[in-house]
Amino acid sequence: MQKFNLLAIDLEPAPYKFDLWNEFQNSNNFELFTIFSEKRNWSPDAGHDYRLWPPSIFKYEICVGQTIFDVIGCCLKIAARLI
Repeated sequence: MQKFNLLAIDLEPAPYKFDLWNEFQNSNNFELFTIFSEKRNWSPDAGHDYRLWPPSIFKYEICVGQTIFDVIGCCLKIAARLI
């Protein structure tokens, strides 16, 4: 059976999100790559400082930084994956 390439764009990484994307990768139907658009949500009422992470069996990248240039860089990474 052919695997489908799947690009997932998610906000900040979290253990429960790693569990979710691991399940997609485990299904053997998808070749998954995830881009997390921020390392941590810096809003006063959001974001967590997770200390424990489940192992990742999927490929991922985390965009870091808060400036407009960092956001543009992340958008370029996403666009490059779509081409």
